[in-house]
Amino acid sequence: MPKRIFKHFGIDVFDWDDFVVIKMLTNMTQVTPPPELKAIAINHKAKPVIFDYLSCENILPNELLFMNSLKAESPNLGIMTKQYSNQVMRNRAGIKCEFHHGATVKQIMSSAGMPFKPKLDVAFLNPFLANTLKVIGSQTNTTVSAGKPFKIGDPVPSEMCAIIPLVSPIMSGIISLEIPSNVFLWIATKAMADQSLNLDKVAEFCGELAGMIFGASRPLVNDLGFDLQSTVTTYLRFATSVNPAISGPSIGVPIQTEVGAFNFLVRFDA
Repeated sequence: MPKRIFKHFGIDVFDWDDFVVIKMLTNMTQVTPPPELKAIAINHKAKPVIFDYLSCENILPNELLFMNSLKAESPNLGIMTKQYSNQVMRNRAGIKCEFHHGATVKQIMSSAGMPFKPKLDVAFLNPFLANTLKVIGSQTNTTVSAGKPFKIGDPVPSEMCAIIPLVSPIMSGIISLEIPSNVFLWIATKAMADQSLNLDKVAEFCGELAGMIFGASRPLVNDLGFDLQSTVTTYLRFATSVNPAISGPSIGVPIQTEVGAFNFLVRFDA
């Protein structure tokens, strides 16, 4: 779980154990940045220190000067921007690496010559799991519950699969809800109050469920500093599980309903 270690007007700093992100919500207009900011960079010089400028249109000259002043104390200095900045400007700032909007922590750590091992963070998972229970419960006007987490093994057939891609500077991966047809039809029937439904009529509702869960979870996750990006939720029918080329940590949680269970699955990229 990221720990906020400093907050100042327009600046939010998070310690992610393996690296530090200095999130610039607005540009620094003062000539001399807050002394606490320099102290943070120096105290964490053994880690990559990333200036996140995704919320800003550009980088001001005084900010480049400040970064340049840190290069001796913080050798693994990096910057994340919407677009690549002028190479000369970056060199003047003493920036070792520059990352584009979709850069992952794996790329950041690798650029600094440091190993990266993704973690299944409970703080990240809880909002998605809680909102899965909330959305399915509210759509069916029933109580659904989560079972004991399990390690994802061999793929199993799944009639309906809601898919939530996960893209952030922190990590990438996928959440999938793998739902048997009888459970999905029960959810759709309850939600739409229509007993004549079949899979062909309501298949798209599976993607809509994923959108509801993502929309409710994203603000909570981003309040923790994950900076989860907008995404397009979707669904698959009659898939033999969602098993993309993702080799990182994974976990599953069974979700119990009145008519049976479905699986909440999370896979992180390595």
